[in-house]
Parts: sequence; structure tokens; C-alpha cells
Amino acid sequence: MKRPDSRAKAAEVWLKFDAELKRQQSPELPIEEFNFRDSVWEVFDPVSVAEVLLDKRRAFFGLKETALQGYTAWIIRPDKLRLRRNAIALAAIS
Repeated sequence: MKRPDSRAKAAEVWLKFDAELKRQQSPELPIEEFNFRDSVWEVFDPVSVAEVLLDKRRAFFGLKETALQGYTAWIIRPDKLRLRRNAIALAAIS
């Protein structure tokens, strides 16, 4: 009895998996579309931050996590710049 070629089968399964994964993933949020420094770090713009957090597209690594921490700190104390920046920095190094 002849054994099926396991490499060919593994390659076939991988290609199907990769195609399905690409089909399910949404396109990335371009880095140019959101200015982190102007919208989160310097002058906090809660509307643009909320738009990015609610955007279904994937963002570049760590954007949504750090923006969420800044947004949370802003909700708690909108007048405390240092609290917001500390929360963002902590999220960035975590």
C-alpha cells in the first residue's frame, strides 16, 4: 500500500488555511490615517480616538491598546494630561 505524500497534503492544507485567514481578515488601518501624536499624546481628541477604537480594520501594532488606555484615563480625569500619558506609556511597555 502506497502512503500518501504528507508534504503535498500539508502544503495543500496550509494554502487553504492561509486563503481562509486572508479572506476573514479586514484590511489594515493605514498609519497615515491616524496621527497618534496629535490625537492622543499632545491634544487629546476623544472623537478621533473613539473612531479608531470602533474601526473594524486592524491597526498597526499597539495603536488600539494604547489609545484605549489614554481614552480610559481621559474619561476618568479629562483635565490630567500626566495621568493620560502615564496610562499610554504603561500600555506601550506592557
